[in-house]
Amino acid sequence: MARRPSLTLEIAAYIAIALLGLILRFGNLGLLPLNAVEAAAALPAFTISQGGDAAIGAQPAYTLLTSFLFSIVPSSEFLARVWPALAGCLLVLLPYAWRDVIGPKVPVVLAMGMALDPGLVAIKRLATGPMLAVPILFSVMMAGRARRGSRGAGRGRRGTMRCWPGVVAPS
Repeated sequence: MARRPSLTLEIAAYIAIALLGLILRFGNLGLLPLNAVEAAAALPAFTISQGGDAAIGAQPAYTLLTSFLFSIVPSSEFLARVWPALAGCLLVLLPYAWRDVIGPKVPVVLAMGMALDPGLVAIKRLATGPMLAVPILFSVMMAGRARRGSRGAGRGRRGTMRCWPGVVAPS
C-alpha cells in the first residue's frame, strides 16, 4: 500500500508563510499609478500587446510575459506588477529547498523573515524586469541542486555555492 504524504507542522507553516507573502505582495498592488521607471518598463509590453513594434530592451522576460498578460486582459497597473510580485512569492518559498541542508527550523524562520521584510515586499512590488532576476536565479540554482540529489554528500561541500565575478553556481 502506498504511503500517503501527511501534512506536518512544517508544511503547514510554509503554506501559511506563502499565503502571508501573497497577501503582502498582492494587497493593493494596482492602487498607485506606475512611476516613471515602471511606466518605461511597461510601455514596450503594452505596445507589443497592441500589435505594435517595440524594442524589448534589457528586460525581455518582463516585457514578453507582461505583453502576454496585456493581450489577454486589459492592461492595468496591477497587471504591470504581477510578474515581479509572483517572483517575490517564489523567493519566499526558496528556503524550503534548503531544509535538508540546514535543518527544518532555520528555513521556516528565514522564509518568515523574507515574507515580512519590508524591503523585499517593496522591491517585489515594482514593475521592472530586474525584480524577476534574483528569485529566478535562486530557483534555478536550487533546481540544479535538487536534480543532482545527494551526489557530493560526504565531501563537505553539499549545498555550498561557488562564486566568481558575475556567476553563482551550486557546487
